[in-house]
This record gives sequence, structure tokens and C-alpha cells, in this order.
Amino acid sequence: MSRTNYGGMVAVGIIAVLTAVVGASIWRAHELAVKRDLAIEAENQAAAARKGAEHIFNHLLDQLRDRLDLLDHHDIVEDAQRRCVLLQHFPLPHYLHNLAWPPK
Repeated sequence: MSRTNYGGMVAVGIIAVLTAVVGASIWRAHELAVKRDLAIEAENQAAAARKGAEHIFNHLLDQLRDRLDLLDHHDIVEDAQRRCVLLQHFPLPHYLHNLAWPPK
């Protein structure tokens, strides 16, 4: 007659289940860390793109102002600046709210 060690098999089963749970938890934590890092990188890229766009926009306004100053048309520059201020309050589609101007 063979004697079966049920207690040892139960202990091995519990250890296997706990190992699987811990492994799954570690994997999930790793996935979340990767997603967080990607989100931070995307945010940094968006900030850099926004800063570049601001630089280009300001450069174009400066060029416009310089050229119109030569023609003594300050009213056009003032109108362009007024429109830029109005655009800051223009409602954006829901998918562009994270790109709202001015940056918060």
C-alpha cells in the first residue's frame, strides 16, 4: 500500500498559486511603469512642440510688425494681436483640450 502525502501536495499547490499571483503583480507593475514613462515622454514632446510653435509664431509676428512699421500700419499689428488674444479663449474640440493655449 502506498502512502500519499496530501499535505505536501497542498503546500506545493499553494506555493504555485502564490508564485503565479506575485508574478502577475510584478508584470502588471512593469506594464504600468512603462505606460507612465511613455506618457511622460509624450508630455515632454508636446511641451517642446508647443514651445517651438510659440517661437515660430512670435517670430512671424515680429516680422509682420517690422514690415508694417515701415509702412506705418500699426493698426494691422494691433488687430492681429487682438485676434490672437481672442483665439486664446476660442473653444476647442474635446480632443484638443490638452493642447489648449496658453499652457497651464
